[in-house]
Amino acid sequence: MKHRVWCKGLDEWETDSTFVDSTGTLLFFDHRRGMTEANMKHHVLEYSTGVKDKNGKEIFEGDIMAVPAHLKDEYRKCVVELIDGVFAIEKNSTSEQFLEDDTMKIIPELFEIIGNIHQ
Repeated sequence: MKHRVWCKGLDEWETDSTFVDSTGTLLFFDHRRGMTEANMKHHVLEYSTGVKDKNGKEIFEGDIMAVPAHLKDEYRKCVVELIDGVFAIEKNSTSEQFLEDDTMKIIPELFEIIGNIHQ
């Protein structure tokens, strides 16, 4: 599954080669040391939803989305989370499951990434 890794210590996205093994362990590839297990106290692993926003940008856990509200031209900010194995958009401490149903696949132009929880 496609993923990205945030490095807490450096306050930036990890640029080294990363892999997730079958047990869910995050590994780094280092040319000198080979494969090493990541210290999860210093890293945040985020998975791709497999869906793209209206600009064609891939949506990951931790992304902040502009989601249409009920009124025309009104949007609310929501965070993409992985909850019980399902991607959902957090809304005021409750979760609405938009990403696993067909809503985003049928109408991707309604959703836009406007940031992420780290930056």
